[in-house]
Amino acid sequence: MSSYNAVNGVPSSANSFLLQTLLHDTWNFVEDGYVSPDCDSVYNVFNPHGYASSASLAAAKNIQAGTDIDCGATYQLYLNESLSQGEISRIEIEDAVTRFYSNLAAMEGIVLLKNDGILPLSKHIRSVALIGPWANVTTTLQGNYCGVAPYLTGPLVALQTSILDVNYAFGTNISSESTAGFDAALSAARMSDVVVFAGGIDNTVEAEGVDRANITWPGNQLQLIVQLSNLGKPVVLLQMGGGQVDFSSLKANKNVNFLVWGGYTGQSGGHAIIDILTGKRAPASRLTVTQYPSDYALRFPATDMSMRPKDSNPGRTYMCNNGGSFDIVKLLSRSNTVYNVVEEVPFMNYTVQVKNTGTVISDYTAMAFVNTKAGTSLHPTSGCLARTDEDGSRIVYPGKYELSLNNERSAVLLFTLTGAVTTIATWPKEEQLVVRS
Repeated sequence: MSSYNAVNGVPSSANSFLLQTLLHDTWNFVEDGYVSPDCDSVYNVFNPHGYASSASLAAAKNIQAGTDIDCGATYQLYLNESLSQGEISRIEIEDAVTRFYSNLAAMEGIVLLKNDGILPLSKHIRSVALIGPWANVTTTLQGNYCGVAPYLTGPLVALQTSILDVNYAFGTNISSESTAGFDAALSAARMSDVVVFAGGIDNTVEAEGVDRANITWPGNQLQLIVQLSNLGKPVVLLQMGGGQVDFSSLKANKNVNFLVWGGYTGQSGGHAIIDILTGKRAPASRLTVTQYPSDYALRFPATDMSMRPKDSNPGRTYMCNNGGSFDIVKLLSRSNTVYNVVEEVPFMNYTVQVKNTGTVISDYTAMAFVNTKAGTSLHPTSGCLARTDEDGSRIVYPGKYELSLNNERSAVLLFTLTGAVTTIATWPKEEQLVVRS
């Protein structure tokens, strides 16, 4: 996302150095992502920045700089005018649309966190109890700052189109303390072969201008989940919403058999979730953030931005806390996988052969991490693949390195770099604006 401000006189959303030279050309952010501006910053290039003489020219400059979509109405209202006046070409608009539609859909964002073998649902399952505040949602699927969807299909509607008998009960709301819906939820669970609870958090507790006081499950959702898990029925838990919640008790609860993180799945979210439950697709995505225990998040004040441990502050991020409920980039696959590290000396690429030895067809998402004690005292951790100097250029030091696949170190390559400190990528220099009086 580009910001509202200007850098060296050029608004960020119309800044080709930031969005093309740096983001696309230097960091290779090309095929699998798109650039969104902060809301109305496309129009702001015209007013109040005054960087463009008209709204149509502002729209053209944003597209040409690399801002692919518009959180606002400037593209919608003025791009046709930009095109007809020759301020932008058709191919420049098509490039932006291509980048936008390359983004991954709901199915590929669902993360499997726990599976005791209950899923996919066996053919012997005839009835499902669907319970919870996310069970029958529509607009909630989109999160916030979303466009107008042509349709919105939640879990209940999608499940009702399957061959399964569905016993639905609301149970409780996201932040409710009322137990009025518990009896109906427990009754629905008792008459079903398997229990699916869809809950978590939503925009009522996480949104711009809405800060959470903690990362526990809000309201009495956990209380209801525990009661459902004590019925002796298989329990499937869908944790929805974007932010972190403490999974510790659910991870340890042997009666909770299946756990996935779903985020905000969008207009087809219900169908994506049901396809996961029934085995039509296997989840292969990874967590984007570590899910911490709730007590860790309360150990430092929100106003303390220190990253490293200091006084009573234990330090932020997974680098300082090893007790996360689930680690960043967590991956649990329904399939079985074996690895073979292809060792080549010298090597330009880290090559790992990944073989699916299970019976489930699945995608595989890989991330590489490096660890070393080489160089200065501020050693890189498993979270970074390179270091930068004071100019922003990436450098490497001679010494012993460990390169591993995924946070669980699935495939490890040990190697030694010799020679002098080497710059491997130079930060591009921005042309300085000349101000004339």
